[in-house]
Amino acid sequence: MFKPEIYINEKISYAAVAHLIESAAAVGTQFHSVQLFKDGELLLRIALPPYSNSDKMQMYSLSKSFTSTAIGMLCDDGKLSVEDKIIDIFPDKLPETVSENLSEMRVKHLLSMNSGHHNCTMNAIKDSDDAVKTFLSLDVEHKPGTFFCYNTGASFILSAIVTKVTGVTLLDFLNTRLFPFLGIDSALWPVCGGGYNEGGFGLHISNDDLLKFGKLYLNGGVYNGKRLLSENWVKQATSFQSDNSSNGTADWTQGYGYQFWLNSRGGYRGDGAFGQACFVFPEKNMIFTDFMEGTDMQVSFNLIYDFLDTCFSGGDGDAVKAITDAYAPICSCAEGAERFYGMYKLSPNCAGLTLAKIYGEDGGIGISFSDGKQLQKIYAKFGAWQENCVTLYSAKPTLTGLSHMPRSEQVRFAAYCFVKDDALLIDVRNLNTPHHDPITLSITDSGLKLVHGAKPGLLLNDIAEMELTKI
Repeated sequence: MFKPEIYINEKISYAAVAHLIESAAAVGTQFHSVQLFKDGELLLRIALPPYSNSDKMQMYSLSKSFTSTAIGMLCDDGKLSVEDKIIDIFPDKLPETVSENLSEMRVKHLLSMNSGHHNCTMNAIKDSDDAVKTFLSLDVEHKPGTFFCYNTGASFILSAIVTKVTGVTLLDFLNTRLFPFLGIDSALWPVCGGGYNEGGFGLHISNDDLLKFGKLYLNGGVYNGKRLLSENWVKQATSFQSDNSSNGTADWTQGYGYQFWLNSRGGYRGDGAFGQACFVFPEKNMIFTDFMEGTDMQVSFNLIYDFLDTCFSGGDGDAVKAITDAYAPICSCAEGAERFYGMYKLSPNCAGLTLAKIYGEDGGIGISFSDGKQLQKIYAKFGAWQENCVTLYSAKPTLTGLSHMPRSEQVRFAAYCFVKDDALLIDVRNLNTPHHDPITLSITDSGLKLVHGAKPGLLLNDIAEMELTKI
């Protein structure tokens, strides 16, 4: 049974918490977990079922701030400098002709998104057997340091630099130099492009872990009395290094540091697509972290800023009810579910699934499915969340334009189901990414039609519809 995690310090307005959850839902944003830390004290820690502050979640581009941290540690050690030229780090990966712009590219340009490339390079390098060599072969259209381009490929090369200098992957470096001291375990970071961690995305840690990372930076590189990162690096990484004033909305035009954004209302942050964020406000001695799913991050960030402006004001409000009700199953109707039961042949799909059997089981439905090699099962209850874990080909939602695909992945998710208007609906929420996927099964002359309500889909990536023929 999934239960809400609710800790609200007496200094925090319940009404403000309730307003944050409710106003976010009104604009299509779903907060999954939120924490607020100020003046050395945890003031807020909430998670809305079926989510948890301890779930290891896909960080997307918030991963970049951890990559920057590893680079900072190597600079602190004297093993690297932000002034080092990229061509000197990878002399064996250079093209036959090294352009003037490439020759001037330095570590600081990768960190500050000023590599000189006109567009993000990740698509060009992600599937390469030697992504570093491919990266260095690309045109560098601008003089490094003169043109801001949000370039995830540059972050990937930073990961490769860590491996070049240390002989281990970026994740293994952090597993020895950072994570043990922060109390972070079981981190996951996929590899691509020749065996390097993705660098610019892909790190999986929890909100609890993220708050520890925020404390490290708020304390100027010290955690629990131990210096892990120099104060000088923290200052450099979180200060204005690049002019991104033409980059979009307010929170993406205030300047860029070393894989950190400067906030429109003070402080700085690491953030990732769809809404993972670690806000640090040094002038207020405050950290705010969140995992959420939102389509307009500026709107979501404005809600967060407004909350932080009002949450210390006091006032009544039923925050517990707002949190409990936020993602509670909206319906438990099981009437007519048996119409959907049976064995089905599946239309061609990227996951390679061939057969599915739908049946009733213990107050819900079971779905057994096969790819011709392995039989697996998922279970959804009527009116209650049920946890599942399956392994599927190209299944986990991701920024597919950046990730090395396809691959088989373990997918951990919660699901509940209900019957409405001749359709069987299954609400699926991935517990390790921001994404959810409402699935609708409707009856056809030949069997069932399956429609994913979200793209990419949780269970079948990039397949919006499938036909299930009864056999």
